Amino acid sequence: AGARRGRPSGPARAMKKARKSRRSRPLRVLAGYAGWAAAVLLVAMLRRCPFRAAMALGSAAGRLAYVFAARERRVALENLSAAFPDLTEAERRSVARRSLANIGAAAAAAVAFSGMSDDRIRGRIAGLDELRLQLKSVLDRGRGLIAMTGHLGCWEALAGVNGRIFKVHVVANRLNFKPFNSLIENIRASFGLRTIYLSESPREIARALKRNEIVGILPDQDISFLPGVFVDFFGRPAWTPVGPVIAAKLSGAPMFPYFLVRDGARYRCVWGDEIPVSFGGDRKEDLARNTGLWTAAFEKFIREYPDQWAWNHRRWKTRPGDQAGGGPGLPPAAGEGD
Repeated sequence: AGARRGRPSGPARAMKKARKSRRSRPLRVLAGYAGWAAAVLLVAMLRRCPFRAAMALGSAAGRLAYVFAARERRVALENLSAAFPDLTEAERRSVARRSLANIGAAAAAAVAFSGMSDDRIRGRIAGLDELRLQLKSVLDRGRGLIAMTGHLGCWEALAGVNGRIFKVHVVANRLNFKPFNSLIENIRASFGLRTIYLSESPREIARALKRNEIVGILPDQDISFLPGVFVDFFGRPAWTPVGPVIAAKLSGAPMFPYFLVRDGARYRCVWGDEIPVSFGGDRKEDLARNTGLWTAAFEKFIREYPDQWAWNHRRWKTRPGDQAGGGPGLPPAAGEGD
């Protein structure tokens, strides 16, 4: 019918789309390198300008994103409506606006911190010495430490400022555009951090923990290609990675939640109790129960600092019964010990 009306057939449409994609690829590559060059200049500038000015610049960028990035604004407002139904529309908009401003300020602060000495960093972060004592006491057990943090406050700088004292690894997704990925990796390396990518073997995490080092994991997003389970999060089932619990089971490393939250023109370290993971005979039940425990701990912090969590992520995009929701499911038990 489409051919009779003069429209190209399915294969013809596919070929036309492929030709168009090939023609536009040089422009996309050029735009990518232009954005990368701008980012390199911005990083250099943020490392040299006063800390408060860097935060103000990042915050302003986040507020502009709220105005012009319609998708980010819409997702944030939808999530806030589901998580805080008692808030008014005006209150949810205020939280969403401050949330995006915080993301911008946190990115700028992380870059600024990467160019500072440890003494200057300690002058900008309250409670850092106390947190480091907590981390040392956990590491003294000799089993490593699974740093349970999330997209709350200034998460990139959290790992970095402790990377000046401890051996810290961060688990992250590799960016498709290599120059951008290298830029972020170099910023992390300036703190002394090592990045473990999700595409790498899980053995890298196990080796780091065996060496009694810290592995930072941000598992508070819906990543449907990772093994996970549905647990309660703000009263709704949320697809949540089970990787941290598997790492804890295999290594015996404790799971310790801590965050770096904004406090006016400074930042402040906050932390909770160690996650009391336990394992019985039912593997599926163990993963769900322990994942639910750390998720509940995260929710407590997010409720305390709602305008510092990244609400612009589609946290509930995967739903029970979705084809993607079955996702990869749970990994084979035999594979955990490989």
